[in-house]
Amino acid sequence: MKNNTFVAAYCRSARECDLSIERQKVALLSFAAECGYADVRFYIDNGGSGNDPNRSALAAMNADIAAGKVSAVIAKDIARVWRDVVKSLGWLDWLNSLGVAFNTADGAFDDNKSFLSFIRTLNEAVVRIPAESFLA
Repeated sequence: MKNNTFVAAYCRSARECDLSIERQKVALLSFAAECGYADVRFYIDNGGSGNDPNRSALAAMNADIAAGKVSAVIAKDIARVWRDVVKSLGWLDWLNSLGVAFNTADGAFDDNKSFLSFIRTLNEAVVRIPAESFLA
């Protein structure tokens, strides 16, 4: 981990639900401990859509990332950060360009795994999209 940086833990629930956020926090603290992350700071959007780029905690986290304060981002899964595949890819590319790792507690994204693992995960996500979505 870079000096004077911390790990950003991002939590989001589409509907205001303290229980969902609390479960995410517990899972991320456990995941952070497994990864050896000591300095973890939470960014929480409780009641924000994963398609809305104007979430306050996401904006604050991205500002800290851009300022070089964050060495890694963890989330329960990629859908907590973005529900849109294109936005997800752009955001992940931005993190990569800054040397910031991204890992999910569900194991789908792990900077220690190969790029092939990412492509498989992306493919599995696309397969789950109803065919009607592509025809609209």
